[in-house]
Amino acid sequence: MKSLTRFGALAVTAVALASAGCSSTSTCSRDADDLVVAATDGQQINNAWYSAPPIVGPYQHFPPARTVHFMHGLGAVPLYQINVAFSDHGQFALATGNEAVVTCIDDREVDVLNDTCADFYIDFSAWRAPPDPSSGGEAGDTSTAGVALPRCSASN
Repeated sequence: MKSLTRFGALAVTAVALASAGCSSTSTCSRDADDLVVAATDGQQINNAWYSAPPIVGPYQHFPPARTVHFMHGLGAVPLYQINVAFSDHGQFALATGNEAVVTCIDDREVDVLNDTCADFYIDFSAWRAPPDPSSGGEAGDTSTAGVALPRCSASN
């Protein structure tokens, strides 16, 4: 029984040590940086939908500690979807957890941070919300979505 207890304690210690190295970008050797992706660097349709990169790719490199400022130009706080891939034309999956942290959002831009120690490529899409009859039919109003993200600074 003692050997089973020792084995359990050793296993718990090993798991704790292994997971400690990937808890935040503070353990990464790469300095934080910013990249601005202009509305003209993406694809926009009828001022209602924006994609960066354009549908044909390539995806934007998204290394650890990078914040990408997507200047969507939709004129309203958008709904959005963020995907990540391991190559610039590879298959992508929906970003989860701290792979793509939205740090701010407004009617001009959405800022996304890679808060991991992994290199990714990012695919970003944003679109205006459909009109809401209860708010007078204003399209693109996501203020009732229950998410309280800060607005982006006007300096970017």
